[in-house]
Amino acid sequence: MSSQFIYENNKILKLAYYYTKSLSFSQPYKIQFMALNKYFKKNQFHLSRHYKSYMLNRFRSTQRKDCFLVKNFSFKNDFMTPRQSILFPPKLYIYYTVQVFLLIYKIKSYCTLEKSGPHILDFSTDHVKIFYTGFLDFTGKNIKTKSRYINSYLEFQTYRAKFAGNRVLKIDIQNFFGNITVDRFSQSLKKLVAPMHLSIPPEIDNIISFFRASGYSTLPQSQGSLASAILSQLFLINFTNELEKISSTYNLEVVRYVDDMYIKIPRKLKNKDVNEIINLISSELWKNGLNLNSKKTNLYSIKNYKEEVNFSGNTNSSSNISGGPFLEPPYIKNRIDELLDNNGDKLTNFLYEVKCIYEKKGTDMKKYHKLVNTYFSVGNDNANKVQNSLIFGDKWKILSINKKKKLLHYLEIIMFDPEKYVVFLLKIEKNINILTKGQQKPVTTVSNYIKSLHDSFKSDKTYSIRDGLIDSNYYIQSQKSKASLEYIPRLSSDFYQYILHFII
Repeated sequence: MSSQFIYENNKILKLAYYYTKSLSFSQPYKIQFMALNKYFKKNQFHLSRHYKSYMLNRFRSTQRKDCFLVKNFSFKNDFMTPRQSILFPPKLYIYYTVQVFLLIYKIKSYCTLEKSGPHILDFSTDHVKIFYTGFLDFTGKNIKTKSRYINSYLEFQTYRAKFAGNRVLKIDIQNFFGNITVDRFSQSLKKLVAPMHLSIPPEIDNIISFFRASGYSTLPQSQGSLASAILSQLFLINFTNELEKISSTYNLEVVRYVDDMYIKIPRKLKNKDVNEIINLISSELWKNGLNLNSKKTNLYSIKNYKEEVNFSGNTNSSSNISGGPFLEPPYIKNRIDELLDNNGDKLTNFLYEVKCIYEKKGTDMKKYHKLVNTYFSVGNDNANKVQNSLIFGDKWKILSINKKKKLLHYLEIIMFDPEKYVVFLLKIEKNINILTKGQQKPVTTVSNYIKSLHDSFKSDKTYSIRDGLIDSNYYIQSQKSKASLEYIPRLSSDFYQYILHFII
């Protein structure tokens, strides 16, 4: 083995390590990153023989014991459908990242993957601009910025905003990661490298062996994983090339973030042409084992698209649900201002009405969605964005202490959307305690409510994923003792064991 080969492998190992380490500090309240953070604090990195052997050599049977992949607790935006999100053991998260970086490093010069320069991984073509979760830069420059998805997502938002003044076609790929099976992925990778006149890179076999040993039949989705994002774009290279041909024929401009596409439609194209473009794209997706999501396919008028992407020039410096900055469009700002006007009367009314739904109907999600749309939706279904901006933009802090205390009377909202509202109510509780420190006893309203829920489980009440989401989010945000997780084994002993092994 040449010294140059060893040097390059060690260089990629360090790069993957520092990318992962930077990522772990970016979202400290998510379980995957809490686990990584703890790992990095406990283990000082050095290129020991054992570490290099584990990370750089062929996947071995001894590594199978580390393939402890666990389903994460998370809902999609309908608050009913669980996301297929996976938690990795920290060491395996790094291994996976190393293998993907090594693979890309070996094949990037043989593929059209360097649109932004010889060291930047860019899957874009002449007419199709592609963003993925982060930016891979083999020089190792600005890792803190390039490792985090929020920065590439903000660039994607800015790029698609350039399409304003045109009709724009939005296309989404249905169940994207779930439809990339391990077998299909393996075939596509080997087909991709076949024309390169290279032997099949061992990293392909390592990645596939890791997937199979972990018991997952599809490409795993993990929080902020640059590795999975890169592999998904490798899988889409053939589709991207065909999309480039379609775009060239119809003079289209396309921007894609993972599986979300926005296509600028030339003024001369008629709706008949747009429908033909949709048919062609749908056909190319089908060839790759994927399907267009018809429910999320939308042709925006000039006016509607301008409303959709009319971002303000200011970046909100507060954290969003992922721990990073977010852009706040004026229409979202205006809706939040409405909710907070008159000391938050509309926001209070919303929470009161949610409480009424729960008391009369339980978790009636149909009525809840209708209520959310009434109070939060602006135009094209932006209710989720408005809520995130309200909660994580911290504008609610302008409310009086008495109004904040009143908001804590409506804890039933937790039952409908645990991921947002456990955070929101704990943030309010913490803010009250900071403002009144030394003047009154600490407010523990949320903790008391969670305890009352636990009391109901003692009578063998069924423990659901919604309950698990409440408990896990409460633990993550409040950092209470592991007693707050005692009922989670009823739902997933693997999730509980993950917390014990890698968090506590």
